[in-house]
Amino acid sequence: MARWPVLLAAAALAGSVSAITIRDRQDLVSPSIPTEHISNDTWAFAIQSNDDLVAIKKINTESGTTEVHVLSAASNYQNSIYRTGTALHETDDTFAFAVKRNNDLVAIKKSSTDTRSTEVHVLSASSNYQHFVLQTGTPLHETDDTWAFAMKENDDIMAIHKSETDTHSTEVLMLSAASDYKEFVLHTGTALHETDDEWAFAMKRNGDVVAIKRGGTTELQVLATSSNFQTFALQTRTALHETDDTWAFAMKKNDDLLAIKKGSVDRPTTEVILLSAASQYQESARLGGAGLIQGASVGEFARRSHAHAVDTRRHFLAARETLVG
Repeated sequence: MARWPVLLAAAALAGSVSAITIRDRQDLVSPSIPTEHISNDTWAFAIQSNDDLVAIKKINTESGTTEVHVLSAASNYQNSIYRTGTALHETDDTFAFAVKRNNDLVAIKKSSTDTRSTEVHVLSASSNYQHFVLQTGTPLHETDDTWAFAMKENDDIMAIHKSETDTHSTEVLMLSAASDYKEFVLHTGTALHETDDEWAFAMKRNGDVVAIKRGGTTELQVLATSSNFQTFALQTRTALHETDDTWAFAMKKNDDLLAIKKGSVDRPTTEVILLSAASQYQESARLGGAGLIQGASVGEFARRSHAHAVDTRRHFLAARETLVG
């Protein structure tokens, strides 16, 4: 196995973390919000511990921040039960997102970072995503579109290097939660050839890596954690028709796969299709159009005072000084 080309000098880790700022939010939400929404590349998706679907709006938000929207599993993702701005500014394609088992939101900044590494910024669910509980550089160099990220059940971050690898395979690198993402616990090539933008990735509860090939048919290649990803636990076509980059994917806790069809101008609703693990993804159910923006929490958060926003800014700046000091 090739030596780890991704390790940074310790000095880089000690550098100042990229400025992740908050904004005063006196008028967070408009009183009239459309119930249909076009969810294009401005959105990312993740699953909470109770299988609710988190839709993360990165840009063009009314709050001027990265926003969190939650669609309830109990309603088959038809009802939006929560919406809030966050302490994270609007983001772009240099960010990836995941959700920890305690529902904290993990923002992974891939490039243009002060530490010259891939950075991890964690927003706490307990603060309604108004406070960071971790902001850190990692031993992984800056990354680009040849990388994907997923969260293990134990909150380790799986960094998946799709192409231009030393092993000429899709590689898996694991950053440990126990070290606050400052240490690797795994770096290996896999049984999967190098991959490209047609591929998306998810994690099963047992740690298997699910590689999803979009195209004329949607296929799954499941790399077994028990073999250190050197063998496949499953290789199959699925019940899902042709997909492209307008589709996103998320894995439920029972390993059912959610295929999320993002909206367009012609089709302005987000649709969710479930592929069942019990059928080895041969059976699907259309859960209908998801409602991205409605719910009682909108009004609740809109009433947050300007004084609270200023207090949040003070808390963040103090935390960041501690981090870089």
